[in-house]
Amino acid sequence: MTTGTGMGMGPWMVVIEENGGLGQSVSWRVSNFFWATDHNDALRMAEHLAHTHRPMHPMIPQGRWALRRTDGSWLVIVPGTTTTYQFRVDIAEHVPYPGTTWTSPRVAGTT
Repeated sequence: MTTGTGMGMGPWMVVIEENGGLGQSVSWRVSNFFWATDHNDALRMAEHLAHTHRPMHPMIPQGRWALRRTDGSWLVIVPGTTTTYQFRVDIAEHVPYPGTTWTSPRVAGTT
């Protein structure tokens, strides 16, 4: 698994999205991403991350429900002590825009 940066692993990525913000400004944000060598590698990686990724919240997880979607992505529900959180593990193919050069996307919490 190549995390967060780099190129050349293949066009497939596994992207983890978590809820961020407070109150009315809660939104999904990319918390990490990983390059995959091919689509099957991305499917395996997504399943592994759905079961092992430690999301920012809750501080003390009380369990985990990993729900696989028909496209191979995952919705993971993590109950905490006082509320329930969720994160998504998505599979995406990088399709470059003609005439542009790839630059690594910014990940939440990085500069």
